[in-house]
Amino acid sequence: MTSRPAVPELSGVDLGFRPRSYFWRIGVEAHLLARVKGAERKAALKQLIDAGRLNEIPDFLAHSALSEADRQSFGRIHPSFLGGEYLPDLSHNEVMIASITIASTTQDVTSVYARRGRKRIYYRVVDEYGGETLSGRRTRSSTQPLTLGQLEQFFNGAWSIFHVLAMNFDDYDVARMLGFVVRIESSFYPEIAALYGARIEAWATARRAELDSDEIEVEDRESANSAGSSPAMSKAHNLQSNTFPLTSLHEKDRSQSMSTVLAFKNRERSFPAIENGKVAPPRRVTNLERRSREHLTPTEVERLIASAAKAGRHWIARRDADPRSVPARAARR
Repeated sequence: MTSRPAVPELSGVDLGFRPRSYFWRIGVEAHLLARVKGAERKAALKQLIDAGRLNEIPDFLAHSALSEADRQSFGRIHPSFLGGEYLPDLSHNEVMIASITIASTTQDVTSVYARRGRKRIYYRVVDEYGGETLSGRRTRSSTQPLTLGQLEQFFNGAWSIFHVLAMNFDDYDVARMLGFVVRIESSFYPEIAALYGARIEAWATARRAELDSDEIEVEDRESANSAGSSPAMSKAHNLQSNTFPLTSLHEKDRSQSMSTVLAFKNRERSFPAIENGKVAPPRRVTNLERRSREHLTPTEVERLIASAAKAGRHWIARRDADPRSVPARAARR
């Protein structure tokens, strides 16, 4: 059993790369990106920074976390805008050094935080579900920033993108898997996206080859059994197969696919808690929260009638205007 896909070294990727620092000497722009939790806000912030439009950055993009009201407003635009917004808040001396975003309904984000201590740097892997999707070692420390290889090993040990992909794509289609991973990013490790892209492709290709091999073995075994049976037995076997499909051998391998990639303490799939708001799109607020009243004022009614009269032509305009005045005036009695 290995702790990660069997691709120890990658051409063009330096696993020994170590950033000088995670903290203030990195520059204001990188520090801003390392503090913002929301995936979509961070992407928009990066576009403005790359374009040199720093004076156009709105306050809500630069904030590390949004208020609950702002999160709900963001979620009403589209559920994917909630991605990353429910990560734990960063402390004043903590930054996000790496994150992976997947194409779930609410675009879930899992990240690695680094906090500066007196003599050591303290790390933690966090998710948006209070740690329910994590397993294995979630914290560690070091006297200097991690190398890219050390970061990969630590991240995979607490949360594995390969486990997530195996649960969502039982055919191990490489293109679909890579498309499911929305973003792999870091302000400190420029090659992390290339590293994970190559890891995913190599792992999925190997698993797909094993899957095809298992299917061929099953087909050969079934053919051999059919050749050695009587016509009556073959007919009964075919009827049974058509009515109750048999489970091929590779089904067992698929259910234990991560056993050849990563060791997990929790082998059952964990489900997110409902309390933190990341299970479904935001609930509909009451009308009273949206507006102060449920009726039009007399002045507003008259303006509506006048607008309706101007919108149409000839008798159509009069027809549009008159019916609107009936219920309005009845409501005022």
